[in-house]
Amino acid sequence: SEMCIRDSSYYNRGLTYGYIRDFDKSIIDYTKAIKLNPNDPSAYRDRGLEKNSIGDVKGACLDWKQAIKLGDNISAKWVRAQCN
Repeated sequence: SEMCIRDSSYYNRGLTYGYIRDFDKSIIDYTKAIKLNPNDPSAYRDRGLEKNSIGDVKGACLDWKQAIKLGDNISAKWVRAQCN
């Protein structure tokens, strides 16, 4: 469906912005992807990484915890390392 295509586009662009270290634009795109598909753990996980990169540890922890709730096991290592 069109919604899946748009979700993937925002997610992929978020990855690209993160790769070139434009974290603010990356976070915006991951947020758009999450609005289109709030059950995508990868978008929460990766948005958390970008938030952590700009020093928003609290926001990162919230995203990683949501990713875990949605079935992402990778985020658990960051929660253990950085979140109370």
